[in-house]
Amino acid sequence: MKRLPSLLLSGALALLAGCVKMEEVLTLKADGGGTLELKYSVAEETISRIEAMRRLAADLEAAAGQKPPAPTACDYSRLLLNPRQADIESKLKEFEAFGVKTERLEVKTRDARRQVEIRVRFGSLAELAKTDFFQSYGFSLTRRKDGKYRLYREAHVKTPLPKNDDPEVIKTMTPMLEGFNVLLTLHTPGRVVSANAPVRSSYSVTWRYDFDRNPNALAALENQEFEVVFEEEESRLPDIKRGGEPPPPVVPAPQA
Repeated sequence: MKRLPSLLLSGALALLAGCVKMEEVLTLKADGGGTLELKYSVAEETISRIEAMRRLAADLEAAAGQKPPAPTACDYSRLLLNPRQADIESKLKEFEAFGVKTERLEVKTRDARRQVEIRVRFGSLAELAKTDFFQSYGFSLTRRKDGKYRLYREAHVKTPLPKNDDPEVIKTMTPMLEGFNVLLTLHTPGRVVSANAPVRSSYSVTWRYDFDRNPNALAALENQEFEVVFEEEESRLPDIKRGGEPPPPVVPAPQA
């Protein structure tokens, strides 16, 4: 009984993820600055159902004599699954101390969906890496011995999620995950040398997770390791290391 509320809520969030559509574009510049653009939408019905599940989880914890967990500063699931202008504005205000400037923030309801558009500019990737958002969702960036940069982000989960290969499973999951669509794009300051992204050009890479095209899209996103190697001879990008990530592979220095 002790873990039932949290398991109940986390299960609900996973099952309702299909109602989320998201597009994220990160642009890195050679001087260490850049921009982050985020557009996403959540069905109003989903927001209501998730809030109901949160209340149920809290009631179950109270009935079991447990104290409700204290809200954390980096509970971004609430900002994602119940986005409100004032809440997001308040969070972005905290980032100003790290050189992050909000250029656009709009939250509106249209066609029964809560729609969010955010664009921020940061002057220093090293400062951005100090935020709780980056600690939770950021990446490692290291300059290899051959002078190229390696950007790496570990998988969200360490064990594979079940695949939806069975037609009956797909039929059952479709109403819950239909519409799940996440598009992640990175623009690099130098030419891309290698990447594990399915879409790649000279200076950008893109990962896409679309349940309507792939019934295993959610599992693919949860288990995705992100890795990009790019050139930038005159770059002033800092080394960024996140805890728990493996060291970059050893690459021999080029022979003179």
